[in-house]
Amino acid sequence: PMDSEEPAEEGLIVENRDESSERQKRTPQQEQPQEQEQKQEQKQEQKQEAQLQPDQKAEVALPTPEPEPQSQPEPTDDVLTHPVNWDAVFAKHGDGMLKPGSELHAWLQKLLADYFGNSGEEADVVEFITELIQQRASVDDMKEQMSMIFAEDTDRMLRQVLQRLLPSRE
Repeated sequence: PMDSEEPAEEGLIVENRDESSERQKRTPQQEQPQEQEQKQEQKQEQKQEAQLQPDQKAEVALPTPEPEPQSQPEPTDDVLTHPVNWDAVFAKHGDGMLKPGSELHAWLQKLLADYFGNSGEEADVVEFITELIQQRASVDDMKEQMSMIFAEDTDRMLRQVLQRLLPSRE
């Protein structure tokens, strides 16, 4: 009789082991229905969105694309498209406007130091630009001369200089 009980007990133990392994097997299977429910809910939400009336869809905010960098031509009143009235410039700033220590000279030094990163080059370029101004060079001549230094930044740099120099158009 003891022999017959042991196999039964062993069988129970084996069954318990099988049941625990079945429980472990069921755990991933039980997760699958939850995932399926989530997918069904998402599909239902998508169907509900699709069933919205056209005027209701307009209320949904869509992301707007980022504006592309402006590559349009400069406005026609750009300082680079008009001749400089040097008499008005010198009348506004005075004869000493470009002398070292003047406000305009200090501004030009700072502009160029920022551009060149305080490399020491700015002193020569300040002198170069002040000579162009003293010569009352045309915008085209200034642009041509400055392009040797500033390359693709010429228009931007010349525009800043001229805007600082020119009397305001009020």
